Parts: sequence; C-alpha cells; structure tokens
Amino acid sequence: MKLAAELNHEVTFIGFNIGGWSDSLDKQVWKEYPSIEYIYLDATRTKFFSWLFFSLMNILSRKLTTIFKKSIYLSAAAHSERTLQLLQKLKKLEIKSYDLIVAHTLATLYSSFIFSVKIKSRFGFDVEDYHPGEKIFNINVENEKHRRELLLKRLLPLASYVTTAAPLITKEIEKLSGRNDIETVFNFFSKSEFVMPKTNTDHKLNLVWFSQNINAGRGLELVLSVWSKLKNNFQLTLIGKIDQEFYDHYIYHHTDIKILNPFSQPELHKSISEYDIGLAIDVDNDDYNRKLAITNKILAYFQAGLYIVATDTPAQIQFMNGHSDHGVIVKQNEESMLQIMQNIYSLKDQIRKRNLVRYERALNFSWEKESEKVLKSWDKYH
Repeated sequence: MKLAAELNHEVTFIGFNIGGWSDSLDKQVWKEYPSIEYIYLDATRTKFFSWLFFSLMNILSRKLTTIFKKSIYLSAAAHSERTLQLLQKLKKLEIKSYDLIVAHTLATLYSSFIFSVKIKSRFGFDVEDYHPGEKIFNINVENEKHRRELLLKRLLPLASYVTTAAPLITKEIEKLSGRNDIETVFNFFSKSEFVMPKTNTDHKLNLVWFSQNINAGRGLELVLSVWSKLKNNFQLTLIGKIDQEFYDHYIYHHTDIKILNPFSQPELHKSISEYDIGLAIDVDNDDYNRKLAITNKILAYFQAGLYIVATDTPAQIQFMNGHSDHGVIVKQNEESMLQIMQNIYSLKDQIRKRNLVRYERALNFSWEKESEKVLKSWDKYH
C-alpha cells in the first residue's frame, strides 16, 4: 500500500476496524499517506445485527463444509466471517479501473479473487504466514486445516503473482499450490526508521522484547522462569499491550521488569536502538507456522544492530546461520536459556563494541531493496 502510494499510483485500501488499540495507530498512516482512499469495515459488535448476520453465516458455513468439502465459497465463508463482509462491500463498491487487487490475509483471498474476476483485473496474494500450519483455536482443527489448504490450492494457481515472507513458507506454498515462481519478500523495514545504536555503559545488559500483545505462548516464559537467576546482570523491557492474567502469573513479583505501552512502528524502531539484546524467543512445539515464519521482531532487531537471542525454530536457525555475527541460537528450554544468557553476559563488552558493526552490515538489508522484488512482480504482467 505504502509502496504504491509512494510511486504515485491511485490506491484504495480496504481494512477492518477490530476495536483494539491498533485502530488508533492506523489513523497515523492516514495522515502520512493522505492520497490513499481508506475504507474500513466494522468487525466489532457496534453494528450488532450486521455482526450477528456474518457470525451466523460463518457458523452455518462450517457445518456445511463437512458435507460440501470441495466448495471454495463455503470454505472461505467458514474460515472467517470477514470474508463475506468484504465480499458484500466489494459488490457495492463503485467500480474503478483497478489494475491490480492485492490480498494480504487468508480472510480476504477469496473475496479479492472474485472481485478481480468481476472487474477483469489481475490479483496477487502476499502469504505472511503458512495458514494451514497456524495454531487453530475453538473449532475443529482438521476441518479448518482442510479449508485453508483448499483455498490456497485452488486460488493461488489463479493469482498473477504470489509472494511470501520467509523462505521456508515459500517452499510449503510451492508444494501446496504447484507453483514454482513464488518470490520471498522479507518484511524488512525502511532504513529511515532506524538510528545508530546507543553504546551502553550500564553494569546490566539491556534486553528488549516487543509485540502487539504481551501474553502466554510467545516464548517469554523461557526467560521469566529463570529471571531470578538473571536479573542481577540483565534489565528486561517488554513493549506491548499486557495481558492481565499473564502479568499476574509471570510478572507481578518481578518489579524490576519494565513494561511499556505499544509505540507506532517508527517510534518503536528508533527506541530499540537503546538496548543491547533483542529477544526472538518463539516456541514452535505446537505451531507449525512458527517453525517456518520470520517474525518482524527479529528483522527489526537485526536492522537496529542489536545482538539477537533467537530460539531454534527452523526459520530462525536458517536466518541466523546467514548472519552468525548478529546473535546466538538457544534451545527452547529453561536450562539452555539460562546457560546461553550467562555466557552472553561474559561477552558483554564484545557485544557492545560490535553494535555499530552489526548496524552498518544490516544497512544492506531494507524495505527499499526488498520492494524491488514486489515491483518486479507488479510489472511482470503489466
């Protein structure tokens, strides 16, 4: 979206208000890119009858897909209530001469495809995660996995182009879709969002971890479970919206841990230059997607010049093997975390002295360079 706007293309963005804190951050983008036409659909219960209708259609579709297992329409509607909501909006949208429709989530894939056929336009899909391998909650896992696989198998071969956010996701999507032309586009950020790292002189090494939400199952338990043995040598800062139950269970008694509210993306990226070490501690024992995904946080740490402590997911091992001077791999257990962190503290001076070297090396990796791949995909069928 931003790339297209910066190239002076006429852009219409359609998204969803979900009623969370991130809605206000979206408004900052409006000010930054005023030329974009923004259309937001309400995914909250504010318009109750609308919400109820799409929710009931979602539930009904799930039941029907157990009978009509090959139906693309029902699989899309059963995957997310937002699919039909978007489809309804697109049917009412004033038709413009759109050259390209780009979908970014599985919930928007089917609707975007149908709209592209209607207006005789190309469409592309950006696979941020390997959706069939994501952890599935509160519904029949096998049925939902089948629906997601069916959508990708049937619709991706019809796309003008497909991009993914990690090499291992690319391999899985190529196997699933039968395509061999999928481009990996890392979610690196603009160079302008990062500043030269600060050289700290504190006794303690400064650790940072960030996400939209601070809650269970994100790997923080690996650090917090051994924090009493680390706190004398490390300072930990968590950035995000804290889950109260997680706070009460894991953090309440650790008054030394700093918790900061979410920042805008540019503010966040500038702020992390103040830390020594970034924690990329995902756990993948029950989430296949996490084995494959490269998170935004590990890329942000990398670009900021931080030393990275990354858990041994296959994707992170692959990434760190390509940038071995930028951090260390830790196993997904408390013993390994404790040992690695103690070893890291013994290398405190070396880690801090090389922060500028890491930062300057990372200047070769940025959205400016990755966006060239996107432009190539856009222009291929122009």
